Amino acid sequence: MDVRKGYVSYSDFGAVGDGVADDFYAVRAAHAYANEHALPVRADEGCKYRFGRGSGTDTITVMTDTCWRGARLIFDDSEMQYGMPEYTTPIFTVSSSHTPITYDAETSPIKSIKKGSTNIGFATGYRAMVILYNDEVRQYIRNAGIISDNGTAQHEFVMVDKDGNIDPTTPLQWTYEKITSLEVINVEDAPITISGGEGEEQSVIETVSNHSEAMNCYLSRVIRIQRSNTTFRNIRHEVTNEELSDVGAPYAGFTQTQKCENITYERLTLRRYKVFDTHYRSYEIRGTLANRVVWRNSNMSNFFAPDGYTVHQGMMGTNYCKNLEFDNVEFNTFDCHHGCYNVTLRNSRLVYVSAIGEGEIRVENCEFYLCQHCIAIWLRSDYGATWYGDMYLKNITVKYSDRNPHVSLVNAWWDDHWYGYPAKLPKNVYLDGLKLVKYEAEVDGDGNRTERVVERGSEPIYFFTPNLLKYTDVDISRHVSEGGFAENNPYEAPDNIYVKNVGELELIFPETPMFKKTKIHRQ
Repeated sequence: MDVRKGYVSYSDFGAVGDGVADDFYAVRAAHAYANEHALPVRADEGCKYRFGRGSGTDTITVMTDTCWRGARLIFDDSEMQYGMPEYTTPIFTVSSSHTPITYDAETSPIKSIKKGSTNIGFATGYRAMVILYNDEVRQYIRNAGIISDNGTAQHEFVMVDKDGNIDPTTPLQWTYEKITSLEVINVEDAPITISGGEGEEQSVIETVSNHSEAMNCYLSRVIRIQRSNTTFRNIRHEVTNEELSDVGAPYAGFTQTQKCENITYERLTLRRYKVFDTHYRSYEIRGTLANRVVWRNSNMSNFFAPDGYTVHQGMMGTNYCKNLEFDNVEFNTFDCHHGCYNVTLRNSRLVYVSAIGEGEIRVENCEFYLCQHCIAIWLRSDYGATWYGDMYLKNITVKYSDRNPHVSLVNAWWDDHWYGYPAKLPKNVYLDGLKLVKYEAEVDGDGNRTERVVERGSEPIYFFTPNLLKYTDVDISRHVSEGGFAENNPYEAPDNIYVKNVGELELIFPETPMFKKTKIHRQ
């Protein structure tokens, strides 16, 4: 290898790049050398690097700038079988040079901590992500029919400075009466970029999907980012092989973001996987215990289905994240499962937003193409349709078709179930600007999509899902603990709803005992 060129090439370590040979270990060796010598990595233009089976639990660790310009990476999952170690091992892991510090209940420097605390009680010596666990408390106890579960152990992260002061943008969401384990992660990583090219140029990563059998387990041959201060840009993801079968493995994301902060995804073209006959849904985007993650200037290649209308699943899923943002994207979903803190979506085209959590949820200058759910903002009913904080909606356009029997702005479906916490709607809801548009879509023989406005939406729109209207003689606003009944389900309505700039639209609000203290302010 000629070290004078100042970077590492995959061909330096024997990568063939013909799309047939398995280049996993050659690419792995190239990155290992680059990591050791702090050198950037470049793919060889025009090459096709295939990553097949046979790598076991090995992953390609990336710690330096990487450019795949002019190359195609092929994640060949066609021979993957359930139970193989590769099944849940990422192909690329963008990794930190810092080793996390873990404590158990006996060695933890703190034994408990209350919500509202401004310091974790000890100094880390550097900016860190501190993850707290209490295995004796269960939360996010899912109520979803055959895929219901008993929740997960209480845990979350806070960001702290070197003296242990908690970043006010990542406050504690829970009180921890006991800490059964603790993890401290140094996030002072030097910035790196993983790129497919310059400007608007994109390189292709192709997933040759697995279709051997329908499995209720996620396939995770993905790109996993767990290094802070990373930018991932100018990549197009393509998926092939799906048409060969009506069964197949669900995917746990094309990208995964875990235990890190300040991650930027930009100028990406992503693709919704096919949804097979399984209880699990595939994802393009996954995030777990991540802070300040933004997806910018990106789109889906299959935002519209072959019939010209949208599809509603197969894009995003996150757990335990804080400060997430979409800016100028065309993705069908923004989805937060096990809670999030602070969500911002702006200048984007979506099918729906799905979330539960705390802090502020802001949706500005966004257009929604409703699918079968008939709802734009979906507070997840399987986790109590809960948001502890305020909701800001500004300049929202809702597009619907004859497929939608009614239109609702916000989902508020509740059930007689204990989720591990009291369920409540946002404390204050601010709506400034709403348009309702009915449309029809057509696709011609060449696949060109056209859209026609049928009429400006003049029919009523439910501010909250209409199921709440049936509770006309029951007050369900009182809090109870586990084991309550429907007449005192722990569900709390907003204090205030502020509405302006909605033109002649007729907004329907529930007039039930649950909303007896809610004040509607119209301008």
